[in-house]
Amino acid sequence: MNQIKVKLEDQILKTIYSLYPQTTEEINKDFVEISVPGEFSFGDFSTTICLKLAKIVKQHPMTIAQSILKSLGKVEDLGISKVEIKSPGFINFFVNTEIIITQVNYLLAKPQDFGKNTISLKVFETFLKKQSKDIKLRHPPSHKATADKEIRLLFEFADPNPFKEFHIGHLRNITLGESYCRLLENLGIEVIRVNYQGDVGIHVAKAIWGFRKLETKTWDVKTLAKAYVLGSQAYEENADAKKEILAINLAIYNHDKSVEEEWKQGRKISLEAFEEIYKRVGTVYKRYFFESEVANEGIKIVKDHIKDGVFEKSEGAIVYKGEKDGLHTRVFITKEGYATYEAKDLALAIIKYEEFKYDVSIIITGHEQAEYFKVMLAALSHVRPDLREKTLHMTFGMVNLKGEKMTSRKGNVITGNWLLDEARKKAFGLITKEDYTPVEKEDISEKVAVGAVKYSMLKFSPKSDILFNFDESVSLEGDCGPYIMYTFARTQSVLRKIRNSKFEIRNKNYKLNNEETALLRLIYKYTQVCFEAGVNFAPNVMTKYLFDLAQAYNLFYNKHQILNAQDSERKFRLALNQAVGEILKKGLYLLGIDTVSKM
Repeated sequence: MNQIKVKLEDQILKTIYSLYPQTTEEINKDFVEISVPGEFSFGDFSTTICLKLAKIVKQHPMTIAQSILKSLGKVEDLGISKVEIKSPGFINFFVNTEIIITQVNYLLAKPQDFGKNTISLKVFETFLKKQSKDIKLRHPPSHKATADKEIRLLFEFADPNPFKEFHIGHLRNITLGESYCRLLENLGIEVIRVNYQGDVGIHVAKAIWGFRKLETKTWDVKTLAKAYVLGSQAYEENADAKKEILAINLAIYNHDKSVEEEWKQGRKISLEAFEEIYKRVGTVYKRYFFESEVANEGIKIVKDHIKDGVFEKSEGAIVYKGEKDGLHTRVFITKEGYATYEAKDLALAIIKYEEFKYDVSIIITGHEQAEYFKVMLAALSHVRPDLREKTLHMTFGMVNLKGEKMTSRKGNVITGNWLLDEARKKAFGLITKEDYTPVEKEDISEKVAVGAVKYSMLKFSPKSDILFNFDESVSLEGDCGPYIMYTFARTQSVLRKIRNSKFEIRNKNYKLNNEETALLRLIYKYTQVCFEAGVNFAPNVMTKYLFDLAQAYNLFYNKHQILNAQDSERKFRLALNQAVGEILKKGLYLLGIDTVSKM
């Protein structure tokens, strides 16, 4: 599909140069954007080039569209069967049905390969620049590239802090991060998942102080949460408590025996709890980094760059004057001599590179850390400009329950586990069969719950703030994960009723009805949807596609016989049924969602 798209773009550009020679220096190939329309009636490809060109050549978009169409040449040679012009100046292209059927047969024969793309470092760089103009990748790559893995990408996501709870903000972080990773792996990129966790810092000292004040001496996640809230409140309200907490903080950094055992115990409990969450949502990390291992190196880096003017001493602390970059000043070493988050992140960037020799390093956090990272990356540009050019910070919007405000400092945190558990209770009621064993019901309800929560966090633009709604998210109707999962289960239910499990569309002259045509064209679009969702870091493009495909399949299923159809129709529809099932399974995987064959 992408080959047809590229050839179309080339042919349109040549046609524009021929019709409007004055534009040859002003526009290039990137100016011609061909996209996959969301609506079936708009074709398999569509371009708004006429609307953009109208501003340059001072003609009406429809006039330009008609001129391009007359001069475009034989698009049939590219596999296009029909071209339409639609107001106010769209040009829509329809791919030959035989080509579409050939692709569907390829999917049925090699489902593991269908939908995969390969992207070069140079092309990937052009898409990364849409996220940040500061990205500049090195050619050739830093690592020893393999034949099928030219790009090595380090992806840091989730980043929960031990001694605090894994809340729904972290859940959106890990959900986005895992989907990004899978979409990028589908582009032929080597992706290394890493997680950076704050196991030292004032939050740890607050939790240990609070734990000492509690009556219980049993270490568990709930006790840690209570201890952190108690310590946070005391730190703000009680001067003596604040001094004690600061003393604990110093003792942690100095590995003092008076606090070492408490620190180890609390850290162990937290990391074990995080590991359960990672397993539950299906993320496996290659490497865990910790603040405790980068703090000293961060101090050294900052102190080494005082003489060259990157950092300055200020009131006993060492700071970076961000005003010179249009930003703000931030402390990198406190007057007490601690490395701040900023200094630690400088060290982390270098340690990451020394260990993995990445081409690109991506970090995702909530919007609230955007200004912090601007300053940290500005400082990195002076300390290691080569690593700054490889580093991309991306943000996402807040997630909450309607009417709830979340803050771990006050203790009203909506935890990731609580949200998944509540979704599982609701998902249990969606299971339609009564003859499932208790184990089967638990397994299905868990997968449906995780799928529901993940889908609800992926179907919106990553930048948007979202409110989680149980009724909308855990349902068998509407744009939600369980609806897509149920549709997949329906395709498998059909296949279980027949012996043959492999199909092929042999009759290419088969007379298609509207529902079959819609499904074929949606299946054909899958490869391009994978590409666009990956390079644009947009899982919501995939969720929209899967919802459209599920709706189209259910309309087809409800309107036409499959198993009881006439022989030619039966064979075709069984092949179509299997193809839809394969795509739903593959698409859900790229979102980080497991399928269930029964519901």
